[in-house]
Amino acid sequence: MRFLHFFLSLCVIFLINIAAFHQSIKNYLEQKYHISIFPTKEPQEPKKTKISQPTPIKPTPKYPRIAGGKIEVLSHSNFLLIGDSMMQGIGMSLVSALKKMGFVVINEAKQSTGLTYVNFFNWPRELENLLKQNKIDVIVIMLGANDPWNLGKVRYGTPNWDAIYKERVDAILQLAKNYQSAVIWYEIPLVKNPKLSARLPHLNALYKEALQHSGDLFLSVNEIFAPNGNYAPFLENKDGKSISLRANDGIHFTRSGSRILTNLLLERITVIPREEKASQAASTAGMPQTTLKPTKEVAKPGVSTPTKDGQAPINPRPTKGKNP
Repeated sequence: MRFLHFFLSLCVIFLINIAAFHQSIKNYLEQKYHISIFPTKEPQEPKKTKISQPTPIKPTPKYPRIAGGKIEVLSHSNFLLIGDSMMQGIGMSLVSALKKMGFVVINEAKQSTGLTYVNFFNWPRELENLLKQNKIDVIVIMLGANDPWNLGKVRYGTPNWDAIYKERVDAILQLAKNYQSAVIWYEIPLVKNPKLSARLPHLNALYKEALQHSGDLFLSVNEIFAPNGNYAPFLENKDGKSISLRANDGIHFTRSGSRILTNLLLERITVIPREEKASQAASTAGMPQTTLKPTKEVAKPGVSTPTKDGQAPINPRPTKGKNP
């Protein structure tokens, strides 16, 4: 019996050492469960993300153009969707709706991702790769539900945390500007879990400020999904019927919720027929046509296909260590 206890103790110590010193395991535990084993010290000043400066396309295209809370895009433009599994859920409705309008769409949203744990998944770097491979006119983003946690020793919501996080948001917006892409950024809908939900308005304020500064479009949704700042899983339609908006996890969306989020975006789009913009077409004549090329999917534990009620794979946190 003593030998068995000794052997089990050795096994536990061995596993702890593997987790502590294997970087990929450390990153996984940090992202999935917000557990830091021998955490590395976060920079006291935000580390600038290196962004390549592509040669500008000449002349600067007139479209897409954002003005008055609307976005004007040429017909047959290319849309890119990025973010976490909440964006995946919207994508199940949004992708088909945009394609029916004649747009080319790629959904690169990935479960359990965000901007806090860049060692686990780095969205600025991933976005730069996508923009190098494809001509993207509009980038649609929803992320953040995985993000409102400490960065190592830097506590969430402190000025230093905000500076680090805003630098990562700005990196995405600057990449879009470099590649002449417009950005539509969804507000994070409040969620059922009170602790997580209470942290999301701070992130939404950071996004809104950054989008106002960049001249891109911040898409508010909580007037519907959390009226008066209160999580609302149901909505009463004009016929007085109650419509379910959120999945049972209190984070993701039903098909109805996804369609509503899709319609909120479609209402902001004005399509400009290309044939009516001869001067614009002439200015870009001779440019090579591009085909959207999705990057290789990053394998992660727990990723599954959407469930039949239309919600994306779920990974809510803080309960039971799962993330969107």
